[in-house]
Amino acid sequence: MQGIGITELFLVLVPWLLVTGGFIVLLVAVWRLMRAHEALVAVLREIAGNLKKGPDDGR
Repeated sequence: MQGIGITELFLVLVPWLLVTGGFIVLLVAVWRLMRAHEALVAVLREIAGNLKKGPDDGR
């Protein structure tokens, strides 16, 4: 009985590394989108608050 050859090792290792790397990239992208969403919500809330106050008198 032979052990695992180098070809079989690469056939298992390379796809596993690609899937793991893709998952990490996806997690980072989702995390950055969540951070951008928080900033966008803060800006929109500030704009809404300014609109509720009414026009500025320029003072």
